[in-house]
Amino acid sequence: MLAIFGLAFLFIKNYGQSKKWQRTAYASALVLISVTLFFTFSRVVTLIGLTFLILWLAVIYLRQREFRRPIIFIIFLLLAIGSLLLAIYWPYISARYDLATLGESQAVNLRFFYNQLAWRIIKASPLLGIGQGNFVWTFANLSLFENWIYQPVHNI
Repeated sequence: MLAIFGLAFLFIKNYGQSKKWQRTAYASALVLISVTLFFTFSRVVTLIGLTFLILWLAVIYLRQREFRRPIIFIIFLLLAIGSLLLAIYWPYISARYDLATLGESQAVNLRFFYNQLAWRIIKASPLLGIGQGNFVWTFANLSLFENWIYQPVHNI
């Protein structure tokens, strides 16, 4: 998301002074990074990031007239990419953002489970902890689950 903000800033700031190939390079990079963000299917980052991006672009649009043209171009570009990806991948998106099934989602349930486990470990060793990289080992010693569940939390 930070890369999208950075590219948008560079595109807006350098729009008048840059050559056509530079504007094309900025726009292409913005498209590529936006598509990769879309394919992460990260709900929170996408929703919060796009909200702040829209607010930021709106503030610049309203305060600085000379940047209106590149802002309109960025918004048009992101809307075109977003619309195309929404049209193609709608079944996946609707399933990912369905609030009715969010509580039943394995990702949400595993995060809740690992957070409870981490809190239990923190309460057991509040000052010194268990040491970096020892979560899986400690987790395996605390409970009896199937082998696939013993993995570092960041791999979920």
